[in-house]
Amino acid sequence: MPTIIYADGSMANVCYIIGDNEPVVKPTVEEAYLPVTSNMAEYYALLYALQAAKSQGIRDILVFADSELMVKQLTLRTDGKKGFVYQTRNAELQNLRRLVVALQGWFDSVRYQHVPRGKNKAGLVLDKLARQKRRY
Repeated sequence: MPTIIYADGSMANVCYIIGDNEPVVKPTVEEAYLPVTSNMAEYYALLYALQAAKSQGIRDILVFADSELMVKQLTLRTDGKKGFVYQTRNAELQNLRRLVVALQGWFDSVRYQHVPRGKNKAGLVLDKLARQKRRY
């Protein structure tokens, strides 16, 4: 049975939840020399989550994410054609996708499933954090 990971990113923070563990929230990038887009942040959240799963010895993963773009850029086509469901045209996203694909090689299985924002537990954590920051 795969370990479920929820991952989400914003331009300020990323969050991931591995299995029944507590959410992990961290800055999207420690020292960003380039602007971080929301799509890049989704990839950073996934990279942090996969690195943490690897360090925990998890081998079979099902990732829930609300970024349909990222999910389809990482899902292989099933229609007999080579490649991913969506092409990755943006150079920064291509580099991030390469890192994710390389890291996936360590696991026995990594699958992705798109979920609506309201069902992404990591996204709900980031939403709550953003609301708390706006109050102060």
